[in-house]
Amino acid sequence: MTDASLQRGATWLLKHHLENHATLNTSEIKSIYQSIELFTHWESKLHILQSLEYLSIPKEFKATLELFIRPCLKSNKKLLRAWGYHGFYHLNKSFPEYSKETDLLLQKAMLDESPSVIARINNLLKSR
Repeated sequence: MTDASLQRGATWLLKHHLENHATLNTSEIKSIYQSIELFTHWESKLHILQSLEYLSIPKEFKATLELFIRPCLKSNKKLLRAWGYHGFYHLNKSFPEYSKETDLLLQKAMLDESPSVIARINNLLKSR
């Protein structure tokens, strides 16, 4: 799916579907992670990050997801950065070896980030 306009719509539909209590089977989840590097438009990346709380993360896609999330944390788009922290938080929930780094990332962000990003991080910290 290389057409950015289709990506945005498809990922929004996925997010909406998951937010409405739908579930995906293992094959469907793996398909998303197998395609994750194809999502190039910032809004499609955002939708994927927003969907992570509803998706399990198979171990074989841990590194793939990490490589997807890290650039989002440095994006010039505040919304993408905010949800990048959300994504890293959920990566950590599945793989506790990221705990120390997640704590450091969130602490640093609370000092350096814009108020809108800090608000998203505060929501994460409340849900712990």
